[in-house]
Amino acid sequence: LTVQSLRDCVIHAAHAGHIDNQGVTQSLLAKLDAAQAALDRGQPAVAVNNLNAFVQAVQAQAGKHIAVEHAAHLVMHAQQVIDALGQP
Repeated sequence: LTVQSLRDCVIHAAHAGHIDNQGVTQSLLAKLDAAQAALDRGQPAVAVNNLNAFVQAVQAQAGKHIAVEHAAHLVMHAQQVIDALGQP
């Protein structure tokens, strides 16, 4: 699992209507883009911080602009990416 696969998941969720607010979608994608940029710079700890911010944003919007079950999936997916980066 990668940041890119998580990004694809967010885009799919938005297209499918699981995320019903364009601003929320853009905010989530910005956090993932920042995480990818950090990885590209060789800063996995910074990437993990961005991914944790993504998780917090998803949790904050669950049941509001993100369908609850889809929010849970996004959080799980993000946690798997964080685990794959091997950061505490």
